[in-house]
Amino acid sequence: MPEHLPMIAIVRNKKQKMNRLLAACIAILLGACGADSNPPLPKLTLDPERVAVVGISSGAIMAHQMHLAYSDHLRGAALLSGPPYQCA
Repeated sequence: MPEHLPMIAIVRNKKQKMNRLLAACIAILLGACGADSNPPLPKLTLDPERVAVVGISSGAIMAHQMHLAYSDHLRGAALLSGPPYQCA
């Protein structure tokens, strides 16, 4: 690097190189995980009367909200390590 370039330009150049490297890695990973190489998922046989939701930590909040919104479709909810009671 020439000495007359300010330090900001050097840092920006390094960030651009890292962004390009990251983009290349993502492209390689996406190419390796192509949709054609994966077999189709099997069809699930679910009993609608036995569906429940489970959540841990922030997932407990989501499970709680889902249970409130769809309580007529869910059997129950298990909330593990969620927020304190009546915490918004």
